Amino acid sequence: MTDHDVETLHSMLAQSPFPTLPLDRIHGLFTALAAGPDTIPQSVWIPIVFMQRDGIQDIHNDPTFKNLIKSLSNFYDLTQRSIDESEFTPVVRSIQKKKQTEIDVRDWCTGFVLGIECFGDQWMDCSARDIRNPTLAILYLADPALMTNSMQASSKEKLQTFENDLKMDLQHIVYQISNYWNNPTA
Repeated sequence: MTDHDVETLHSMLAQSPFPTLPLDRIHGLFTALAAGPDTIPQSVWIPIVFMQRDGIQDIHNDPTFKNLIKSLSNFYDLTQRSIDESEFTPVVRSIQKKKQTEIDVRDWCTGFVLGIECFGDQWMDCSARDIRNPTLAILYLADPALMTNSMQASSKEKLQTFENDLKMDLQHIVYQISNYWNNPTA
């Protein structure tokens, strides 16, 4: 997946007359779907991308919508291929904080959680450590407040170090998840 592929889709989404998830959240969703245990059909992920809980009947025949679906399908395929070919890199945004550039993985991880939800109990009921631990890391990065609210102030620095390590290891975490679902006996 090239930067041009990402920029082109980002531009299309920004100009879309239809509200969509942000691109990094879409990539997180597609990553979970591509790395997960089964194939999830477009009919499941399209309403998620377009934030349409009741389906997409009213925009289904619009030419702009059809072009977006084609581009999103290609983006999904590129995501799948990048995982399969060990060339995966999460599409995340950078933010400026105190004269430093940091990567912001929260939206990507939130999208990944949306993808996990597409598999229902199949993913979350899996007790195998090889899938549970990387999944918990992504759940934490999607919403660190769940963990930090219950921690003592003295351990928040350790938590920040842990969070930074997880951000840097996101690529490896996706490979670990994909390998588990594609090679469960390995």
